Formats: sequence, structure tokens, C-alpha cells
Amino acid sequence: MNRYKKIPGFTEDEIEKVTNCKILWKIPNNYQLIAPAIDKGAPVAAHDNQEVSRAFRSLADLLALAPALPKRVSTWCFSPTKTRKTKLPTAS
Repeated sequence: MNRYKKIPGFTEDEIEKVTNCKILWKIPNNYQLIAPAIDKGAPVAAHDNQEVSRAFRSLADLLALAPALPKRVSTWCFSPTKTRKTKLPTAS
């Protein structure tokens, strides 16, 4: 989930139910860091003291360890009529 910010009354379970997709990871909202990084082409991961940077690096570590999945799996999350048959790793 991109630009994650905990909002009272709006749960992750509700998001998963509406999207029919399990949340694999959360990237926190940090517009003040991300916008200039996009404009200048500067890597966000270089900012060690920022939560969003740690989240990106942790997600990259998780994805590097994940087994390769068939190409068709990537579209399952966006199709409400299909269910995921391959279990993806979850965030700790």
C-alpha cells in the first residue's frame, strides 16, 4: 500500500475486502521527502533516518527473497472475480 497513513475508522481489513487483495507491504506517506526525490531523480533509499526509506529497503529485501511467480499472478489482485492461488510472503 503506497502513501500509507493510519486513519481512525479506516482499517486494513476493509481495504483488503474492497480490493480483494491482501496487503503485502505498507509504504508510509512522506510527501516532503518523495516529491523532491522524484523531481531531482534522487534515490529515497539513501535517507537512512526516514521511515519511508526503511520501508522501501525492507520491501526490496522481501521481494528479493520471494520465489518467482507466474506472470498471470500479477493481474489477480486487480480482478475481483478471481482469487489468489499462490500464497505471497507477508510483512513482519
